[in-house]
Formats: sequence, structure tokens, C-alpha cells
Amino acid sequence: KRNQLYTLGADYHFNKNSKLMVETALSNTDLNLFSDLHSSDNVGLAAKVAYDHIIPVDSAEKWAIITGLNFEHTNVDFKPIERFRTVEFERDWSMDQAGSSRDQYISMAYIGFSRKDLAELRYQARSFINSGVFNAFQHALIGQVEAGRSKADIKASLINSKGEKINNVFGRYIVNAEQDLKYIVIGARNELENSEFKLAGSDSLLINSRHFNDMKFFVRSPEQWKNGYQLSYRRREDKLPLLNMLKRSTIADEFSGGVSLLKSKQVTTRINVTYRKLSIADSTLSTQDPDNTLINRLEFGLNLWKGLLRTQTFYEVGSGLELEKVFSYLEVNPGQGGFNWIDENGNGVQELNEFVEAVYTDTARFIRVFTPTNEFVKVYSTQLNQIVNLRPKALWGSKKGLLKFISRFSDQFAFRVDRKTQRTDLLLAFDPLFTQVNDSVLISLGSSLRNTISYNQGISKYGFNYTYQDNRNKSLLINGADNRTSGSHQVTGRWNIIKPITINMNYEDGWQTSISEFFPQNNFEIDEYELEPRLVFQPGTQYRLTLLYRYADKKNNLEESLHERAIIRESGLETKYNLKKRGSIQANFSFLEINY
Repeated sequence: KRNQLYTLGADYHFNKNSKLMVETALSNTDLNLFSDLHSSDNVGLAAKVAYDHIIPVDSAEKWAIITGLNFEHTNVDFKPIERFRTVEFERDWSMDQAGSSRDQYISMAYIGFSRKDLAELRYQARSFINSGVFNAFQHALIGQVEAGRSKADIKASLINSKGEKINNVFGRYIVNAEQDLKYIVIGARNELENSEFKLAGSDSLLINSRHFNDMKFFVRSPEQWKNGYQLSYRRREDKLPLLNMLKRSTIADEFSGGVSLLKSKQVTTRINVTYRKLSIADSTLSTQDPDNTLINRLEFGLNLWKGLLRTQTFYEVGSGLELEKVFSYLEVNPGQGGFNWIDENGNGVQELNEFVEAVYTDTARFIRVFTPTNEFVKVYSTQLNQIVNLRPKALWGSKKGLLKFISRFSDQFAFRVDRKTQRTDLLLAFDPLFTQVNDSVLISLGSSLRNTISYNQGISKYGFNYTYQDNRNKSLLINGADNRTSGSHQVTGRWNIIKPITINMNYEDGWQTSISEFFPQNNFEIDEYELEPRLVFQPGTQYRLTLLYRYADKKNNLEESLHERAIIRESGLETKYNLKKRGSIQANFSFLEINY
């Protein structure tokens, strides 16, 4: 497979108020380099031309009329390597209803006015033609104004699109306005979308038609305040089709408040509380139940003794409804997945218990996809992230004797808990350190702990690190509970014997377990250890040569596994050559011996 893209562009300024831009592109995409069949569509072309012109109205050139034209063409065979259109492009133009892609033509013209350092307002018209299968026309109004302590902006558009089978009318606007009253800022935001789909030649609304109106009012402290506050009220109404009309389905009211204390360089705090009430206006249009959701968030930071101690704490608790999930596997391109399918019973059917984690990249052809069901459950969630850094060097780096020796050490500690349960005892439901939860009330539980002690960190002569880590994950699906744990003790060291030669050593003693109620045949409890010395020769920044050896021993201690064991030996050579300002060349050679 080969995908190439060539671009050529130019800008020409007629004067300070007029500019012309031209850009062309050619793509060459060959899906099979070993075959000449079906090669007529390999090459695709694209082009874009834009002209912008400003007409001053007064001698001071503060007021001006702004105009412009834009034309874009992409050939049906044009295949870009990276996305070049906006994220909202397909949704704006209802491209999922447009049918097959053909030669595309997009034209745009705009006119408006601007007042320097005050305001700008423009109207633009765009057309989009997907040859023979789809065409659309858009009207849009874009404006912004900022006068003193007042500012506002608007983005509004209306699109009429017609496809081979489906027509769509899509209207939307977003309006923001706020006023700074020195000690308080008041403002409002309104976002509305209305999208109506109909079969060509029919006036009946299709089921994917939708409407929502989202309004928000807020007060907050000025942005320049380091200690601030904010309060807001938000209301969203959704509508869905019923009896050929868009009728109100749900109403959500949200109250939010928070404070931030950031003035101190030693202690920082952020607190935010959000309460959301969901009401069902029409039970025939929504499968959800009325719900009250509460989310509380705390962020706390410490920076003491010139950076010797630094901590960051994130703690969030909440409650709400969540969809139950089941998982399945989806095939992707080789190397882009994480799982491999082994047809254990030889029936040619992909069964859930036949998917295992891929060991080699070329067999990683499937990804795990979690699919929500139609069942909602009440969930209480807790999340805690704690990071602690100790750097004695920040305070005692210039000292001598014992303090100098202590300053060579550093420690990094990280702890995370993310838990969702149906436990009704709120003190236990929101306790971040309570990790023993019965399966009957558990939705998911994930925790990780990592601590690294370093000596001579950042000093090239010699140093070592000791790392302990423990990861635990447990989830309850309709298929049953799934438990996974992993952890290790790891010691790494380095010694620069002489300037170009360094010895690196890595030793790791760890474990992995996987216990599944639904797929017990895939369970394992593996103890493993690994030793990997490396000899590095690096005479300068341009060239590096590495000799390595790795020995690993992995044993499955689960009784049903008949004590499976794997011994891995690897010898290798790595080399890298840096080309100044042009890139680098790297080559690796490895010989592996795996005994089961």
C-alpha cells in the first residue's frame, strides 16, 4: 500500500487590502503495490482559490467593508493523508445522508463590515455540490463586538440540503454575551439546533430529526483575579419527532458553583459543585428515567520548602444514571488492534471466549468495543488522583555532608482510584480508599499505585531507580465479573564507566492475573521476572551503538493451567546515526529463543 500527497500553493498580495491565495494538491493512493489492476483511480486532484478584499470607508481606515470569494474542488479519487476539513464538516452538511462521494465543489462568498478594535459582522453564502447525488446551500451570519467591558458574539447558519433519497433543513446558532462590572462579570449563552430530515418528495419527519435549546446564565469573578468564583444556571430542552412534529422529550436543569484560590504560591485550591435534574416530558420519546445527578470536585496543590515537597490532589464524587454495557470485538487493520482471535473449536464462528490479548503486532487484528444496552442503573462514582514529589535537592542541593547525600535522592508517588458502585451507603460509596466491594453492587473498579525512588537522578555518571507498581481493575458486565491485576518490583541502574561507554541494568520481578467468571478457560496467574543488561557505546551526539541481552521467566501458577511456563532469551544489537538537521537512521537486530 502507498499513499502520497503533493501540494503546491502561493499567496499574492495586490496591496495591503487585497490578497489572492491558490493551492493545489495531488494524491497518489495505491492499495496494492503488487497488482496493476484497478489502478485508474490511484491519482486524485484538489484545488482551492480564495480572494479577500478590504474597502476602507473613512480616511482613518477604522471602518471598512470586507468582502471575499472562495472556491474549492476535490476530485472523487483525491485521498488526503490527514484530515483537512473541520470536525463539524460532515454534520453541518449532513454528509451521512448524502450517498456516495463524487466530485465535490464548494463555493463561498461573503460581505460585511468591521470597525477596528470594536466589531465585525459578516454574511456569507456557501454552496456544496456532490456531483449528481447531493447539493446544499448555506446562509450564515458571524459577528463579534467588544466595547470596553462589554463583549458579545454570534454564529448562526441555516442549511438546506437535498440528497438522492433524503432532504435536510439544519438551523443552528450560538450567542454569547457578558458584561464586566469590575467586581463581577455577568453573562449568558444560548445554543440552539434544529435538524429536520425528510424523504425526498415527502413531508414526513424521519426518526433521526432532532432539536435542542441550551441556555446558560452565569456570574463570575473577573479573569485577572487569582482568587475567583463562579455561579451558573443552565437549562436544556430536547425535542424528538412524534406525529410528524418535534415534541419536547426531556428537560435538564443544572446548577453549578465553584471557587478557586490560586493567589498563594504554596497552596492552591479549586472546588466545584454541580447539581443536575433530568425531567422526562414525554415517556414515549425517551427511555431514560427522571434522575438527579450530583458531582463534587476538589483540586488541591501544595508547593513547600522551595519545591522540596509538591503534591497534587484531585477528588471527585458524583451520582447519576449509567447504561449497562456488554462487550464485543471488532476487526481492524493488522497491528491496529489489541486482541487476537483463536478458533479453539474450529467452527469458524468468532465467539467471545476465543479472543485473547495479542502478543505480536501482526496478529493484533481486533479491538474490544463496549456497547451500551437499554437498561439504566443508578451509579455512585468516586475518583481520586494523588501525586507526591519529594526533591531534597531543591533545598539542600548546595549543602555538604549528610544533607548533600540526602539531596541526591528523590521520590515520586502516584495513586489513583476510579470506582463506580450501586452502594446506597454514601459514606462507603464515596470513600476513595474503600476498595473491597461486593460484586452485587459493583459496576467498575480501577486502582493503580506507583512509587519510584531515585538516586542521582539527572546525573550521567551513575544512578539507580527502584519502582513499585500495583494495578487492579474489576468490572461487572452482563456477562459476569472480570478481574485483572498486575504489578512489579523494578530496579534500574546505570554506570558511565568511561565517557563513551555506559552499562545499563534492568531487573523486574512482577505478576499478572486475569480471572473471568464468564470465560474461566482464559484465566491465568503469572509470576515473572526479567533481567536485561545493556552495553551502550556513544562517542558523541551523532552515533550510538547498543548491545543487549534479555532473560525472562514466566510461569502460570493457576492449577488448571498445568503450570505453563515460558523462558525467553533475547540477544540484540541496536544502532542509531543522527543526520544533523535532516533526521536519523536506526537499525535493530534481535535473536529470540522462546522455550515453553
